Amino acid sequence: MRVLGIDPGLRELGYAILEEGVNLLKANTIYTSSSVGRPERLRIIYQILDEEVELYKPELLCVERVFFHRNAKSAMEIGEVRGVVLLLCAQRGMRVLEISPLELKRALTNWGKASKKDIAEVLRRFFGLSLSTSHEYDAAALALCGFTAIKRNLYLDDRVSQR
Repeated sequence: MRVLGIDPGLRELGYAILEEGVNLLKANTIYTSSSVGRPERLRIIYQILDEEVELYKPELLCVERVFFHRNAKSAMEIGEVRGVVLLLCAQRGMRVLEISPLELKRALTNWGKASKKDIAEVLRRFFGLSLSTSHEYDAAALALCGFTAIKRNLYLDDRVSQR
């Protein structure tokens, strides 16, 4: 089983693909420039992720659930990126699990107010993952939570969309 974790963002999107536990197949950050129009930036994200999904064939996507954001522009951009990612996964017949930032932090650190630094430290110390950006750490953490959800049969609840 392979799980794709995505930390969505228009300027920087982190993704990680894990296989059976913590076998990291790939982690990367997609950067898009604000000098390019938003439709083109979304197309770039779609194209890169489509190529990765085709290559690695993950069965489950774990993505951060939308949360209320103070900055409406940022919330809208993240929503658009999530829409592109969800469309891609729907086209590929992947299951989708949405995990809130609070759930992610609690699952990895047992503390809902953990920082990005805390998440990265857990992934380094306990799972031996050494990644380049905080977005990649968040994506790997999301994918890891996907495996936990599968083992606990949590992916069958209403937070998951299936083909």
